[in-house]
Amino acid sequence: MTFQRSAFVDHEVITRYKLEMDRLRVRRKELEGFSHDLDRRLDYERDSKSALRHLESICHRVADRLDNMSFEELQEILRLVVDRFTVENGTARIDTVIPGPKDEGQLRARRSELIEPQRCG
Repeated sequence: MTFQRSAFVDHEVITRYKLEMDRLRVRRKELEGFSHDLDRRLDYERDSKSALRHLESICHRVADRLDNMSFEELQEILRLVVDRFTVENGTARIDTVIPGPKDEGQLRARRSELIEPQRCG
């Protein structure tokens, strides 16, 4: 093989190598993005499970004592969890806040419900 032919083959091999390296870099970035997304989903899943366990614990403690609570105690529970109550166009909306586990924020919920039937015609 002549020197020119050898140099051409080497150049071709190097060009293919560089293209493959570029393709692999792009793929690595894609995989890093997927990995980051999976980590975020895993964190969200853990946080959700922790919040659910905490909420279940609160519900069980309140349910066990609910029948024996005085009217004042029931009012106090409502004051603790109801953040806002609004009525608009015949629909009541209750925004609730339940303290989460230590230093994990609060659990928030919003529920809307029709409070008076709509009349037809």
